[in-house]
Amino acid sequence: MKKTLLLLIAILLATTTFAQQRATITPGEGEAWWGYFTDNDLNASNFSAYGVNALADYDAAIKIAKNDPVMGNATVKAMRLWLNSTTIPKITSLKIWVAKNLLATGVLYTQDIDLSTLTAGANDIALNTPFAINNAITYFGYSITLSSQDYAIMNGGEYEANTFFFRATAQTTNWTPVTNHGKLALQLMGEGVNIPQNAAIFTTKNLGTHNYQVGDEAVVPVTIKNKGVNNITSVSYTITSNNDPSTATPEVTVPINNIVNGATATFDVSFDTSDPIKDTRTVTITKVNGQPNDAAASDCVASGQFAVVSILFTKVPVVEELTSTTCGWCPIGFDALENLSEKYGDKVVFIAVHKLFNPPADPMILSDYNPITTGSYPSSYVNRSGVNVYPNETNLRNVIDNDLIDTPDGMIDIAAQWNDVAMTSIIFETSTKFAYKMDNANYGVALLLTDDGLSGTSSDWSQINYLSHYSGYESYTFWYNAPSTVTGVVFNHVAVAAWNILNGFDGSVPASFEAGEPLGFNYIADISTKNLIQDKSKLKAIALLIDRSTGHIINAAQTTISDYNPVVPGDVDGDGVVNSGDITLLYNFLLNGDNAGIANGDIDGDGTITAGDITLLYNILLGN
Repeated sequence: MKKTLLLLIAILLATTTFAQQRATITPGEGEAWWGYFTDNDLNASNFSAYGVNALADYDAAIKIAKNDPVMGNATVKAMRLWLNSTTIPKITSLKIWVAKNLLATGVLYTQDIDLSTLTAGANDIALNTPFAINNAITYFGYSITLSSQDYAIMNGGEYEANTFFFRATAQTTNWTPVTNHGKLALQLMGEGVNIPQNAAIFTTKNLGTHNYQVGDEAVVPVTIKNKGVNNITSVSYTITSNNDPSTATPEVTVPINNIVNGATATFDVSFDTSDPIKDTRTVTITKVNGQPNDAAASDCVASGQFAVVSILFTKVPVVEELTSTTCGWCPIGFDALENLSEKYGDKVVFIAVHKLFNPPADPMILSDYNPITTGSYPSSYVNRSGVNVYPNETNLRNVIDNDLIDTPDGMIDIAAQWNDVAMTSIIFETSTKFAYKMDNANYGVALLLTDDGLSGTSSDWSQINYLSHYSGYESYTFWYNAPSTVTGVVFNHVAVAAWNILNGFDGSVPASFEAGEPLGFNYIADISTKNLIQDKSKLKAIALLIDRSTGHIINAAQTTISDYNPVVPGDVDGDGVVNSGDITLLYNFLLNGDNAGIANGDIDGDGTITAGDITLLYNILLGN
């Protein structure tokens, strides 16, 4: 019951008129009153009294951070706290204190208050011994003992971290930072208080993530707070890209409606979308009232992630289902992949990743997939987003449908061809494109093969089946009616070979590229030792485009493997013969960039088409 009462926090709106009461201690030369809570917060709609719905003693405090730019060098001489008129008759003891932490062992200074001096509103209490903060972490607070229940702690305004710490009895050590009722109504007066004249900070430093097409209007609202003595009538700001000072835009000045210390104002910031790019944009408040911003530099900046795209790509989601023949619940994922592959076809890549679950070992375990961290069984990852999805059909369908409407940063195409008559190696050719320019990209292409129709007659090919006649699983018709161990199962979508499956090949995507620039990558894969492959005619070649900085799959492509077709040296147009038409195609490409009809223009294999390729082609025609 006691715990319930302590958690039952309530607010009593202050109905007294003490907001008009003025302070009784006037700062001398070099002294100033300061607080997270300001006079402006007295008029906030949430200015109220806080407490619990039970008789309890209260402690409340604020925190001064180490090396605080305003109070770090101050010597505190007085404390101002606000009290409600209904609270004062119930107070049997009031104590102010200073502490290095919120533990009993952290108390540095205490002072009992004469209750006869208390008044409704602001109470200014001089410290008997001034306290020097000396740039250390310091808590200033007060403790109230009550004769009956009351909401005794005054607070209000917008939430700001470290401005309201609270506990409901003096006997407990369970301090709580209060985040939903503004700031504690407490101020400090001291010598050496460094309150800037013209200062504005962002209330949040995170501008969020924003996606636009080239030419879109890009407007993001930002909110600033006045942290200076002077009212704010204008602010100026600049915008930089990727924290590069050389990219700073010209200053933009915005009029502000004369906001006082502690008050906030919101205005719109416009961002450039003329070029396709993905970057971090940082807004810096450079001036306040036409003067340099006096606030701490770290508080004057706010950043967000921006993507400006010139091309909208189609997303191909990737489902990697972790499964095993020795996992009794894995038929749930088996059914989901079968049904969903019929629904989505090649719009989604489905991969059944067989891993070791319980002895005896699953015969389809692929060691190539070992770098991928596994989860529970059955489970799945969609695009390796970090979210483990239980792979029943409904769950996967919901995630896939949401993913299909995503606008990915890039796309990938894949072509695959047998490299020899015996089909012991495969030529993979991929092409990636991105929707924006990047100079420090970190992407990679991973390759894999899946096979359909896998089966075996030994006991380890039998699927353990916990769905057998299990109430609630009647919709899994086959498995519900099947025995607890099912033989003769045919497995599809099975990963049978993979290359650089975790992060992709080094160098498969360059670090710098232009928006829409085709980026090629080729790889010849030897599959002569890939013993899981059973039917080469049912293989699917899959390419994954991986963001190596996050591990997420941003897009994918899949295809069947085309027949072996030896390339005739010099056959530019791919018609099987070398003739003057091939030379014409190369000339047109070199003269005007026309690549129409070119199947293989890189005769010398150096990755580019140059005059050297034409020279080689002449030699071929001459029989050399």
